[in-house]
Amino acid sequence: MIKVLFVCLGNICRSPMADGVFQHKVNQAGLNKQIMVDSAGTGSWHVGESAHKGTLAVLKKHHIPYDGRARQFVRRDLSDFDYILAMDSSNLTTIQQVMRGESDGDVRLFLSYAKAKGIVDRETVP
Repeated sequence: MIKVLFVCLGNICRSPMADGVFQHKVNQAGLNKQIMVDSAGTGSWHVGESAHKGTLAVLKKHHIPYDGRARQFVRRDLSDFDYILAMDSSNLTTIQQVMRGESDGDVRLFLSYAKAKGIVDRETVP
């Protein structure tokens, strides 16, 4: 199984949005037995909270269900996930500090794939 983790600061806005949309696409493709999706935040102050009401409103507008709760990124995520995608450079730096050069997965900025393909001109999600 391929495991993908989206990471932002508080895990209530950007990473839950990416989590919800990606999970929706995985489900539409019939790949939910092959791909597992989650999200986390590098900060701890929103742990246990639902996603921001604005995030939930956008997801609902597009008929994308989401009921996740914020959790904090932990060192074990480095070995549990194949892809760890940070929403911005600050969170990537925090993840890299936790890594200390060790990770079983691919750790990079979320939009780096799209930038490499010429789809976007930035690597960070504001």
